[in-house]
Amino acid sequence: MDNNYRALLKEAQEYSEKYVEGVASMPAFPDEEGLSALEEFDEPMPQQSTDAKEVIRKLEKAGSATTAQIGGRCFGFVNGSVLPAAHAAEWIADTWNQNGALYVMSPAVSKIEDVCEKWIVDLFGLPDETAMGLVTGSSNAIICALAAARNEMYRRQGYDIGAEGLRNAPKIRIVAGAGAHSAVFAALSVLGIGKNEVEIVPADECGRMKPEC
Repeated sequence: MDNNYRALLKEAQEYSEKYVEGVASMPAFPDEEGLSALEEFDEPMPQQSTDAKEVIRKLEKAGSATTAQIGGRCFGFVNGSVLPAAHAAEWIADTWNQNGALYVMSPAVSKIEDVCEKWIVDLFGLPDETAMGLVTGSSNAIICALAAARNEMYRRQGYDIGAEGLRNAPKIRIVAGAGAHSAVFAALSVLGIGKNEVEIVPADECGRMKPEC
């Protein structure tokens, strides 16, 4: 590693430590002064490469425009905080920069994913032959779950969607609560199912479907 690379990583470390030390006193949502830091990014597309330290400097300045998600006082949406072990592990994983699609591409990532699968199966008491996949977030998880459900419903009707496609697929019944997240309907759209095909069931004040309706 050359000295410039080492200095860059050191600077990133110092910025990260400074952010963690001060995040507890940050506003949950940035104030106007903090938001003004975002103007730093308003520039034409560079025609030449930017110095690495300049990139880090801009990110450091923009840190005042972040939500204090890891500060313990930010309760917007479903964003969680971060544990020190997870934070440090993410640094290492970013340094590894692995593609975990196949074992031959990253034995370490594949092994860790395999252990996670075993733990999840054990935690939820699922059948030993259960297979698991790690996704990037809840929206992607919804797509995967609905795709699996859709394919299974077609399989039960003797229809191979992988071979025959959606064009001539038999109709399947889709039911959702009135409080279903928009990500559900977006996922259905990606899977070739329109929102007008969904039967909406009224929900109570807690978002639970009311089957009697």
